[in-house]
Amino acid sequence: MTKPLVCIKNLCKSFSTKKQKPVALDNVNLDIHEGEILALVGESGSGKTTLGRILAGLEQATSGKVLFQGEVQPLHYTTNDFRKNAERIQMVFQDPMSSLNPRWTVQETLSEPLLLSPEKPDNTEINRLVKHWLQQVGLTEHHAQRYPFELSGGQRQRVGIARALIREPKLLICDEPISALDVSVQAQIINLLLDIQKKYSLTLLFIAHDLSMVEYVSDRVAVLYHGKIVETGETRRVFDHPWHIYTKSLLHANHSLRKFLE
Repeated sequence: MTKPLVCIKNLCKSFSTKKQKPVALDNVNLDIHEGEILALVGESGSGKTTLGRILAGLEQATSGKVLFQGEVQPLHYTTNDFRKNAERIQMVFQDPMSSLNPRWTVQETLSEPLLLSPEKPDNTEINRLVKHWLQQVGLTEHHAQRYPFELSGGQRQRVGIARALIREPKLLICDEPISALDVSVQAQIINLLLDIQKKYSLTLLFIAHDLSMVEYVSDRVAVLYHGKIVETGETRRVFDHPWHIYTKSLLHANHSLRKFLE
């Protein structure tokens, strides 16, 4: 097993309301190893997306630590923290339409991360990188002048993937990246992510509730239940020999659904 790229230690997150403080994450401890695909599974409301957003700096943790390559990350990101971590951690969101600026062309969307980088490249290099990453995700340079509403759902998600990868991060967080897409294109997006992960030796945190897809893509699985990690292990072991009762119920529900659909 390779060394951890990310170490999550005693991570907690609660959201304050007028009546109470609902807990989203409760003392989460988890390692993400370099070069692996780790699937994070659990029912809606279990805290999967919150954990992913904390790793990306989009949510502030209440307490605990996140270490990236041994370096402690801030609980609250500043603008400089975002710029620093843009080359290390990026995220692909669930809904490709709402994650893209409708007033920007694909060219503008993909150029923005480069314009915000400390070593701002010139226009020639920006255009080269935009063209390169469009090709990497299965689009052409002709898509660069289109707006999100002119693209299909699958094409929009490909743009989202290109935007996340154009700074060549080490960790890519995929938050339900296919759940908002037509079934006909889901497999295309998954295979694209797998190809890119292998080609660029990326580390992927794959957040999902579709266990059949998790079984297909992941090396390891972490099961999140009511904000707690209740089971982790190699994917084959977890699917064949789950030991926690919640993992067993998830797998049973998935198996029952598949039999019903057959």
